[in-house]
Amino acid sequence: MKRTMVWKLIFAVVFSLCFLPLAKAADYPSNRGDLIGPSFRTDANAAGFVVQGVEPLAGVSPVEHCAPRNSSLIVTKRSETETWVKFHGLGVPNEPAEIAAYKLICGDDSRRVVYDVIYKISNTKFDAIPLRSSGIAYGALVVPFKFRLGSDKKIASSATIAPYIGVRWHRLQKWGVELMPIATAGLALVPVNDPDTNESSTKAAFSTAIGVTLNSTTQKNFSAGILFGRDFLGKKDRGLDPSVNKPWISIWVGTAQ
Repeated sequence: MKRTMVWKLIFAVVFSLCFLPLAKAADYPSNRGDLIGPSFRTDANAAGFVVQGVEPLAGVSPVEHCAPRNSSLIVTKRSETETWVKFHGLGVPNEPAEIAAYKLICGDDSRRVVYDVIYKISNTKFDAIPLRSSGIAYGALVVPFKFRLGSDKKIASSATIAPYIGVRWHRLQKWGVELMPIATAGLALVPVNDPDTNESSTKAAFSTAIGVTLNSTTQKNFSAGILFGRDFLGKKDRGLDPSVNKPWISIWVGTAQ
């Protein structure tokens, strides 16, 4: 029985690899990639921040301030050439290597950024700073298949696109990937089998799920993850096919095009 279950899961993953690229999740609203809203943490010492609203003397270059690594900031505005930010947390270098890197970029503490001040920086310099984001995320999630739990252990070809809400945390963003816990709910089209006629018909159901997704921070179309969920159908449909009332698991790896 266990070997059969393993082969079913392998088939399900292969199925998702084949059909996930056909999904159109990118057509739905998403805040992925937004700069205004999330809180960002710098992953390197960064210079080039100029106090907004303070004009330098004629012929004098504006003073550029520096943000230590692991500083937290929010973006308040972005134009075609400049980005405005506000810091709400400053990193503190502790290790000898961190202190050396901080002094190399920032020099002494006189040029360090401070709280409650709006700074502006050129987009070229800002985009070169490695950042990790934290905050609420939303978008559309593709569920390519459902492996129903219970005695039947049935695979259902019930591809669904549903809105999700998740939580981004900078500590879950490493090595170019992001792990994000999410919850999703939406309308699903579930195949229901009639035992009398041995025919299947597609029924609408309310579907909910929780799980985690794995996304690339450099390639937005890549997606992987695992979900645990349940479909809710009418009493008549549950009577025809009791398996549709069982919890399900979905695993996928692929890209959306």
